[in-house]
Amino acid sequence: MKCLVTGGCGFIGSHIVDKLVELGQEVTVIDNTPPSIQCPGDMTDTPEAGATFYTVPNFLAMGVTAADNCEVVSLTQTPPAGAQLVLGTYTMEFEATDPSGNTSSCSFVLTVEELGLDDYFTQGLSMFPNPAREMVQISSNHGLIESIELFSISGKVVDVPMTVDQAGASLNVSALPSGMYFVSINHGSTKKLIVR
Repeated sequence: MKCLVTGGCGFIGSHIVDKLVELGQEVTVIDNTPPSIQCPGDMTDTPEAGATFYTVPNFLAMGVTAADNCEVVSLTQTPPAGAQLVLGTYTMEFEATDPSGNTSSCSFVLTVEELGLDDYFTQGLSMFPNPAREMVQISSNHGLIESIELFSISGKVVDVPMTVDQAGASLNVSALPSGMYFVSINHGSTKKLIVR
């Protein structure tokens, strides 16, 4: 016998499908539930030092998440990772598609701006290595580092072991999951940090 099950990927529906298959029935599952997708909040970034363009990172590996009731979804990012953007404001769009063709999307605004020439302190900052796996060193040629805060891509404060002294600062990121983070220095200057 042929059976058609709508919602066969849900908790109850999947048990019904399993039982029908166990009884030797030919089962077709209709999935009409779109995947869920979540984007980070709006963000501002700057081109790397000396670059005339901002290179779009792979946000799919750094904060955009998706799930589906049936199977793993495919994700797309527009503009794609590696695209080069000039200064301006862009809508980063993401779409999740499940095997049945159901889609969901989310977006956030990415502002690419030039580092202000009058921000003397920020221009003298260095953070290395970046990307990092273990320890990150931060130093300043133009003033003392008095405070450091680390934020996730969603804006939540992340607690990591760190030391701040006259020589600069050290952060231990070895326990963090891979992704993009933001380091706020002296409550004003922000640097992007990639943890691998």
